[in-house]
Amino acid sequence: MALSGPLLFRGISLPSAYARVERFHGDQKVMVRAFVSTYASAEAAVLGNELTVDLVEFTYDLDSPLTLNAQAYGKVKELPQFSGWSDC
Repeated sequence: MALSGPLLFRGISLPSAYARVERFHGDQKVMVRAFVSTYASAEAAVLGNELTVDLVEFTYDLDSPLTLNAQAYGKVKELPQFSGWSDC
């Protein structure tokens, strides 16, 4: 899972920036932290050249049919900097 969309980074317009959840920290019964890395493009992600890392905190819903990863992406999409980004 990943997201793609426009990003303005230090005055540079990146029309196809790429973001993905890189890792999780926490306990499934309490708060989970997801670390979201943003790259200039999907190709830059392959090289590991991240521009930013955002931290998303949420409570994992054990009763949800969604996986931990899917719930994390749902929370990431709620962040203003990823508004309008597409799944890819």
